[in-house]
Amino acid sequence: MTNSTIIKNVWEELKKNQKSLDEIQQAVWDIIILNQLNNSQIAALFTSLMREALLQPHNKNLLEKLDITDDKLNPEVTVTIQKILTEEWMRRNL
Repeated sequence: MTNSTIIKNVWEELKKNQKSLDEIQQAVWDIIILNQLNNSQIAALFTSLMREALLQPHNKNLLEKLDITDDKLNPEVTVTIQKILTEEWMRRNL
């Protein structure tokens, strides 16, 4: 099997198992409820997750365009970027 065939097969399998945003949201919500997280804990969790997501190689180009280095990505900057991205997603999808 060639590399391109393997890559194609892996990609197809990933797409087949990909969850919708609604399914992901429900799974996260279930974890929040199960662990009885309070508002502050949820806010900290989401900010931390957003920061980690922004630092991933497949997302890091946005930070580079904005000239934001890892050390500048504090909670305030992270939440501001998250707000902009959320508003953009809502404009496109709702």
